[in-house]
Amino acid sequence: MERRRHARVNFSCEMALMVEGEYLSCQARNVAVKGVLTRVQCGDMSVLQESATVACWLEYNGQNFEANCKVIRIVGKDVALMFLDLNVDQADFIKELITENSE
Repeated sequence: MERRRHARVNFSCEMALMVEGEYLSCQARNVAVKGVLTRVQCGDMSVLQESATVACWLEYNGQNFEANCKVIRIVGKDVALMFLDLNVDQADFIKELITENSE
């Protein structure tokens, strides 16, 4: 059974997660309206737990984005995140990122 309700778009940019005061350096791999898949490149992954709330930051085309996310799934170094309570500007940023990378 397919769990996803929104198409994911491949893209790549540096990203950071903060959980329990620990920063993790990551590489975003794909994005959807509701979340992002990232690969942890550096940091202590033992602080990550499924269902935990984490803060994420990324810069794309000179624009900064930050949001709170819920850890949905951890497989190896890949971490699936669901965005929590995006405001209008945050949602517009994600939609623009998806549009630019769908072409």
